[in-house]
Amino acid sequence: MWTEGQRLRAEGRKVGRVEGLAEGLAKAVLRILAARGVRMGDKTRQRILGCTDLATLDRWFERALHARRLSDVLKEPGTSS
Repeated sequence: MWTEGQRLRAEGRKVGRVEGLAEGLAKAVLRILAARGVRMGDKTRQRILGCTDLATLDRWFERALHARRLSDVLKEPGTSS
């Protein structure tokens, strides 16, 4: 049985791992887009870096691998342009 302190530390480590994964994926998306010559403004860069949803970041990462335009990465199904 865990003490309250052990439980809180374990929860903190879990949150930290998720935050680290999100930060790493966001930076990877930006690096891929830069390597592919896809330009973006600061607002979009901050949107990507500020995203904490791992599923969204994973989707953007996969799309970035083949993207020619920023909209190829960020556009969600059912939205125009």
